Amino acid sequence: MPGGGKVGPTGAPAYHAPPLPGAKIKPGEPVDLGRLPEVHVGDLYPPAMGAHPSGETAAAWRARMAENMRAASVDEVKAVRAFTGDHYSLIRAVEAGVAGDDLHKLGLDPQHEAGARRWSDGIASGIRASRPEPGTCFRGMDDVPAEAIQAMLARSGPFGLGAGGVGATASATWSRDVAIDKFMKGDRDPVFGDRYRVLFVVQGKTQVGVAHVSHHADEQELMFSRDARFRVTSVARQEGTKRVLIIELEEVDPS
Repeated sequence: MPGGGKVGPTGAPAYHAPPLPGAKIKPGEPVDLGRLPEVHVGDLYPPAMGAHPSGETAAAWRARMAENMRAASVDEVKAVRAFTGDHYSLIRAVEAGVAGDDLHKLGLDPQHEAGARRWSDGIASGIRASRPEPGTCFRGMDDVPAEAIQAMLARSGPFGLGAGGVGATASATWSRDVAIDKFMKGDRDPVFGDRYRVLFVVQGKTQVGVAHVSHHADEQELMFSRDARFRVTSVARQEGTKRVLIIELEEVDPS
């Protein structure tokens, strides 16, 4: 079984990827992004192939996640669905402190600001009410500026997954392929610009599987609440690229 075959909280197999063999991060020290160790993602993390990396089928995993979320209220589930649908950007912006006309400048509707706050509260309480699915999951990002990466690597304390390190609701997936192909837009260097593609390998503790209620069930989605905090443990570069990074995050225990 990949990752050592540890058992999850429901007795199902959990997936824990081996540590990323990259540069270890020392908070406050600059990192030369052009001189990172090279790795090959395909050698480190198994492809999805229609099943969870532990070997559990996708259908069985979704059914188990539905059971894990059974204690969440109807309104909490609606909040999760709002995040996975059209309101992802609005909820995260409001959690980052954006309000009023500043929302409009981002192309978001200020009239939904109060609703976004309620959704954020509902997601946080729904995750607390649900059984977590700890283990390794993935987040992919495209068009990431170098300064944002350096700011993350330099942080001396735990940080959230919102802009500037603030706490914000965030989604992830257990599918390496979904993270790379759909959200990173591939694992090759971008054709234009000087920005980066980043695969975050998240060693999580509190994430909850939401694929059974998501608007995008094929993304095999998990969700972290705005209260989750992380630290960077390692960073590497995809073999044969200049601007495709793999950053390993470890969720820290809540204080």
